[in-house]
Amino acid sequence: MVSEEDNVQKVFFSEADKQKLLDAASIDTAKKSAKMKGLHLKCFVELLFAYGWRKGELTGLQVRDVDLSRNELHLDTSKSGEGRDVRLTPRLRVLEPLVIGRKPNESLFPVKDIRWAWKRLCKEAGVKAGKAGGYVIHDTRRTTARTSDPHGVPETVINRTMGWKRDSKMLARYGIVDTADTLAAQQAQEQWEAEQRAKADKYTVKSQFHVPNQPTLPN
Repeated sequence: MVSEEDNVQKVFFSEADKQKLLDAASIDTAKKSAKMKGLHLKCFVELLFAYGWRKGELTGLQVRDVDLSRNELHLDTSKSGEGRDVRLTPRLRVLEPLVIGRKPNESLFPVKDIRWAWKRLCKEAGVKAGKAGGYVIHDTRRTTARTSDPHGVPETVINRTMGWKRDSKMLARYGIVDTADTLAAQQAQEQWEAEQRAKADKYTVKSQFHVPNQPTLPN
């Protein structure tokens, strides 16, 4: 289900649709001619929801930007003009095969334009793609920002991870953020998402097996 803010036309992923997309990316079966598929697509979608980075920031990553020894991912530059570093959780180590044995200056992902892969993935996931009542890639960015806030991630951590500019007042209030903070934030987000899925699964099972009380017939 697509939800929108009241006064701004900004779309967010529901947790159910988000999981459908992640699941579909894990079992993606594209044509041989497709370049963005399989593990590449799975890693791309995982990173989209993990960090809320812009699609151009992800497609611009090179092998050298992934430091497996330190569990870090580096973005050299962005729309804000600032680079950033984030930590890789165990779940995000799924991108390890995209790094090992490859040259540092190779692109991490095989394409710059993933519009066709996105449309195919949404179809496989059973969710609608596109601005007309569906999802576009940028909606993952808004979703990540919104789901980071409820479980207590400091605003400076969110700003740093997302690549938003921070004014001096906010920096003075929250302090300078290092990559350890981004790891804690990502782990907290993953835990919150797991709890939401567990609640949804529990409700579904209960609904399937619930039998309403039968009315008592008069003698």
